[in-house]
Amino acid sequence: MPAFVGRTEPLARLAAVHRSLTAPPGAVASGRPGLVLVTGEAGIGKTALLTRFAAEVASDGGTVVWGTCWDGDQAPAWWPWTRALRALLDQEPGLAAAAPPELAAIVPELTGDPPAEDADAEARMRVFDALARFLRRADVHGPLVVILDDLHWADQSTVDLLRFVAQQPLPGALMLVGAYRPDELPPGVGAGLADLATIAELVPLQGLSAGEVADLVRVVTGHAAREGWVPIVHARSGGHPFYARELCKLLASGGDATDVPAVVREVIGRRLARLSSGCAGVLDAAAVAGATLLPDVLAEVTGG
Repeated sequence: MPAFVGRTEPLARLAAVHRSLTAPPGAVASGRPGLVLVTGEAGIGKTALLTRFAAEVASDGGTVVWGTCWDGDQAPAWWPWTRALRALLDQEPGLAAAAPPELAAIVPELTGDPPAEDADAEARMRVFDALARFLRRADVHGPLVVILDDLHWADQSTVDLLRFVAQQPLPGALMLVGAYRPDELPPGVGAGLADLATIAELVPLQGLSAGEVADLVRVVTGHAAREGWVPIVHARSGGHPFYARELCKLLASGGDATDVPAVVREVIGRRLARLSSGCAGVLDAAAVAGATLLPDVLAEVTGG
């Protein structure tokens, strides 16, 4: 697992929402699921943060289930929900007996008569309601945490289902956590998540601070004597955790700080390959221009 440093404040906010779902004796619970949306660019540490949060919840005896969206057209509708519910049923096999038949649309191995692929809105709503009713019974060991990662790759049904469950009054304690790259959202998915953002605890992740980069250098290299690398790594990476970690490894192996680590080049190359030639040309020109971009000069260089 990649080194986890910093992120004290985002982790505390996740933990606070989780604690709020456990009403003390005599108190009245809110009745609605807790909802957190974690956002940030690729490699900024969303999954690492949620992995640490999930580990802390599990260490306290809580239940966490996880579903990750798939980058491709092959994934069926509701795929991250399918993964999360399968994980829940693996942990709590006794819940299968209480599963409404409509849930077979999400978890096909459950017995039931799922709606057809071209089912109307009423049939879809019955599936949504079936999941909400099922989750009411699933807070076996305190608040159930459902994490849906990489929602920028979600299908519309996944986000619609999240919106429905997040706004239902549920007697049980349920925490929903979504994570996504806000700059890579398809229009329909983006509109649905924007609607959810009005009722969610928003946790946007930015680059690591210089102090957090110093912690990362110590974790990756194991040598406090290499504090001199901190300003170099922080300046070159902008605090981006993935870039900073790989740059630390490069320096530890004797590489030059002006080089871009090979694995970073590969990741950037894969993302650039998805772009149109025109867009890639603009990025090439922008990269040569440096950190300060002048739109008129960039337009002249690219012929735009």
